[in-house]
Amino acid sequence: MKSCTFSNIVAINQGVFQINVLSSITIESSNFVQNSAILNGVFKISGDSFFHFYGLVFIENSAYLKNSIGQAIQIGSASTISQCTFEKNSAFFIDYGTIKADKDNSGKLIEFITIDARIDILDSHFIQNKALVGTSNLYILDSTDVYIVNSQFQGATQMQNNSVYGDFLYISSTSSVSIISSVFRQGFAQSGGALFVLGSASVNIQSSQFIENVALEQGGVIFADSIKSIRISSSCSFKNNKGIKNGGDALYIYNSLSGQVSIAESHFTSLNIESNFIFAIDIQILKLDRIKADIQSFTIQLGIQKFSGIYLRNIAKLKVIESNFSGLIGSNYLGGGSVVIEQTNALQEDIVEIKDCIFKDSHASNRGGGLSIIDIKSTIIRTSTFFNNSADKQGGGLMFACNETGLIRDECKLVIENCSFNSNSAKIEGGAIKWNFYEPYIVGGITFINNSASIYGDNVAGVANQLVVVNFQQLGQRKYIKQNYGNNVKAVSSGGEINLYFGIIDNQGEFVRTENKSNLFISQVEASIINLALQKKPIMIKILLPQLQKQRHNSFLQMVSSKWKILFLLPHLIQVKVISQSIITFRAQFCY
Repeated sequence: MKSCTFSNIVAINQGVFQINVLSSITIESSNFVQNSAILNGVFKISGDSFFHFYGLVFIENSAYLKNSIGQAIQIGSASTISQCTFEKNSAFFIDYGTIKADKDNSGKLIEFITIDARIDILDSHFIQNKALVGTSNLYILDSTDVYIVNSQFQGATQMQNNSVYGDFLYISSTSSVSIISSVFRQGFAQSGGALFVLGSASVNIQSSQFIENVALEQGGVIFADSIKSIRISSSCSFKNNKGIKNGGDALYIYNSLSGQVSIAESHFTSLNIESNFIFAIDIQILKLDRIKADIQSFTIQLGIQKFSGIYLRNIAKLKVIESNFSGLIGSNYLGGGSVVIEQTNALQEDIVEIKDCIFKDSHASNRGGGLSIIDIKSTIIRTSTFFNNSADKQGGGLMFACNETGLIRDECKLVIENCSFNSNSAKIEGGAIKWNFYEPYIVGGITFINNSASIYGDNVAGVANQLVVVNFQQLGQRKYIKQNYGNNVKAVSSGGEINLYFGIIDNQGEFVRTENKSNLFISQVEASIINLALQKKPIMIKILLPQLQKQRHNSFLQMVSSKWKILFLLPHLIQVKVISQSIITFRAQFCY
């Protein structure tokens, strides 16, 4: 068929034509306008038949139950849709401005169901098609060889109270779909503004653009659940997409414990809006390779809503290679600015590797402005740069937290190799790095330049390592200067008082000034001490710190449990008297 027009045809099923039982149809340069049916507004093709459509136009066709254009089931041979336009078709009826649809309406433009033959959709346009539920465009179920190449998808005006999932594509079950050199713009759905992927499906996306797609819940571009694989590569771009309620402004991928995700040579960006570009949870393998993620012209304000720029949790095998993260922000309490990597179960199977990456100009309203590593059993960061990141609390460049959630009891190991930390800042502690349990291993050198923290640890903030005696002149200093104060104690007569000053330092010799909840306890005077006093011999006052009575008080462990840490991560410069105040000074009375 060639150069035909079919318009205003009304039917119960298959508004214009039906092909069945080992048949075929080829249509060229034809128009289908304002046709309608209860089911399949234009066509149905089934029974091992096949089709070829070239240069067709489908405008304002409709269906009351589903499929404003049609349905292809069990196609027998390779079929093609080429240089076709689908515009303003609706998977419902409109009667004098009122929407009418069956109570079981399931949307869709075209269904592709249970097809092993190759389906090519080439150089085609899908413009402002509408549905109330399901998808407004292509539904692909158990179809294993679908190619969408050089095609354009344009969303319709947003419809209120719809239940659309994947405005342009709904890919389900064992389907395999490749998308190449295509554009998806202004899709709108509950989840998956452009694509909704469910079940053991595989999706391969190359050289495509996703612009201003919106999901009311999550997955501004793609929502994926229980998938087999997703591969994104070859200069794909994601711009100004939104997952409004739960994040994943570009990608929301979860519940895929055997799934594999690879994202390479792709650019995620937004203008003037905060973004959580990737939200990935419970995935077997995830690799980010040469991606770029940035927010442009955004001013940090109160009330940041997004967890972080990239949020990755419970990934069994994770690698982040040669990637650039810039201007990202986040508010996750445990840590979140540019990138968050977290484990809440024992899924990790391999070392998390971060190599040749740049984290810059990013901000966390809590901790970890550049990168947060939370409860990860083993991580290595190689030849990466942290520049001009900031945090309102801890870890301007990097936050390394272990046993933070209480859900995992593994030891945490972080190796930092040949990395640079420049101009990072924190308003409390750890301008460049904050660690809270296990100290990172430094391999091959690390560079600190112009990092700052308002209270403690311009470069590195850790945990308390040693209780030391200081003199009055050291009060207010950040760095401990070792001297012998024992010979300079002022003689005091019986009944007199003396001021003694103590500080707690970390293993770098900096005073730990960020904990103000701990107490100093002094034991009662023992008979042996009284005898020493009567003999005018040096008097030793015994200091008891609960939970640590068996530890040497001048050599606290570097690796401490969360149960201990509030007992001796003590601030500098807070005056105490005898008992139940924080350590720095106390008054002791000598009786002879």
